[in-house]
Amino acid sequence: PQLTEEIPEFSVLTEKNNYHDQLHTLTFIPDHHVLEVFYPARQEKIDHLQTQGSGSIIGTPVCRRVVLTKKQRLMSFVTIDDETATCEVVLFPKLYTKNAIGPVMRISGRMQDGSLIADSCKALPLSPR
Repeated sequence: PQLTEEIPEFSVLTEKNNYHDQLHTLTFIPDHHVLEVFYPARQEKIDHLQTQGSGSIIGTPVCRRVVLTKKQRLMSFVTIDDETATCEVVLFPKLYTKNAIGPVMRISGRMQDGSLIADSCKALPLSPR
């Protein structure tokens, strides 16, 4: 008897789908910053914020520390990164929730003593579409 094997059809892979697969498997994209792939047209960059003093940024969290305040409320210090710089962000209890931190974040606020004091923050999705 002759053995035959059915070869499945390949779906068309776009470059963005390939990057998404790399990110999912490796937790980083070897050739690019995550934001260059998924948010290439954004204007909100850390190096612009550090010269303006206030505004918005879109970045990826690279480090997070959650602390308890004197009033027993949670707040967080998050180091945000984009391809231009890094920035420490302070999320006071009124803004901090577990869902506030995501793979990509949009944060608005003002610079104070080298840190961004957040007035608002939103987790953004990573999507190949």
